[in-house]
Amino acid sequence: MIKLILQFIIAFFSLYIAALILPNFDLNLALEFSKIEFWWIVIVIGGGLFLMTKIIRPIIKVLFLPFIILSFGMFSIIINIVLLKLYDIVFEEVVIQGIWPLIFGSILIGIINSLFEFLID
Repeated sequence: MIKLILQFIIAFFSLYIAALILPNFDLNLALEFSKIEFWWIVIVIGGGLFLMTKIIRPIIKVLFLPFIILSFGMFSIIINIVLLKLYDIVFEEVVIQGIWPLIFGSILIGIINSLFEFLID
C-alpha cells in the first residue's frame, strides 16, 4: 500500500520536474485556488498519470509488442509520447505546446519514474 502511494507521488513529482525544466511544458496550477482545490487538482493530475503508467501503458505495450521487439525497444518511446499527448488532451491543467517538449517530457518523465521506482524496490 505504501509502495502504491509512493508511486503516485513519484508520478506527480516527475510531471512537476518536467514542467520546471522544459519550455512549453506547463502545469497550470494557479495560486488563486483555495488550498483544498489546489491539492484536489494535484491528486487528480498525479492519479491520472499514475493510472496511465500502471494500467493503460502495459496494455498498449502488450498490443504493440511485435513493434517493440522489431525496433529493439525504441517503439516504447513512441508509446510514451502518444500517452503523454493523450494526457495533455484529457487534463486541461497540463499544457504541452509543440512536439519537442512532448518528446523530451516523455523521456524525462520515464527516466525519473524509472529511477525512483528502482530506489523504492
